Amino acid sequence: MKENYVDKEILEEIKKLMGYASKAGGTEEIEKPILVLAPKMKKPGKESTSLRVYAYGGILGKIPTAKNKKGALMSKKYLKYLPENTEEKAKLEELLRNPKAQTREQRIDTLLSKEYLELALEACRRRFAGKNGKPKERWIETDLIKKYLNNKDRWIPIDMEFAFPKQWMGDKEKCVRPDIVIYDKNAGAFRMIELKGNSKSCHGKSGLFEHYQDAMDIMISSHRNEIINECFRKMEYLYEYGIISGEAWKEVLDSTDRENVDLKFGCFFIGGKLDTYQKYVDSKLSCVKENCSFLYSPDIDTDILKNCQMLSYDEFMAYKEEA
Repeated sequence: MKENYVDKEILEEIKKLMGYASKAGGTEEIEKPILVLAPKMKKPGKESTSLRVYAYGGILGKIPTAKNKKGALMSKKYLKYLPENTEEKAKLEELLRNPKAQTREQRIDTLLSKEYLELALEACRRRFAGKNGKPKERWIETDLIKKYLNNKDRWIPIDMEFAFPKQWMGDKEKCVRPDIVIYDKNAGAFRMIELKGNSKSCHGKSGLFEHYQDAMDIMISSHRNEIINECFRKMEYLYEYGIISGEAWKEVLDSTDRENVDLKFGCFFIGGKLDTYQKYVDSKLSCVKENCSFLYSPDIDTDILKNCQMLSYDEFMAYKEEA
């Protein structure tokens, strides 16, 4: 890591954010929900260098790593998720007003302030909570990545909402955006993961099979090596800025065997009923079973997920939950 003033300053900012403790949704339970991830994927000819700050699935802001950038606060679109005509909404609206007039220091001071964070966290909670108050899939993604960032034994999550550049989309109407990207050390592969929190979300125009097709079209295209290089770039950011640690990951980054790293597609089924996922996979993904692997876990705290026990199609169809 470069030992200079800017890097030390950023390290302290990351430490403050990822260590920020907040009461969960107005309860007395204390949690640390903030996650800092590498910059979004580079656009052809344009380098992205601002670290992304997530909580509950939403983006709280961005921390610039380049001296000529100011960073960012959350989008004003989140204001609509706070109750109308309340002091909280008015205050967040005030904090988000005229950000372009702020210096980097002013913007980061706001991002790190308790006042801003509490309001922004509440907006993100409301945005990514379902009608029953339970987390939607984006919220689950964030929690999963934060929990397993330093899972050194087998795998490590390195990104979420991994949006491929629009220039690669061809005639696709929507941006292709794998939910999670992990590095599977044992398999020597980056896995583009689609996460589903219930069987209903597997169906429809944005269903699992459609996501598989869209992702594979790009993963097996001429952009394959660019995707792998981008995954390494993200790992380097996470390691350099102290978000992931451990010599094992430095060995991966410094390896001379990087050109042999593979790129694979996988599905995480977190929550919901196993048999309903198996029925869907049997009906929709049996035709592409050689290219897909699967993992089912009733929640994000199981050894199954910790060990990243990805199963082939046949193994997944034969899998039974432990009593």
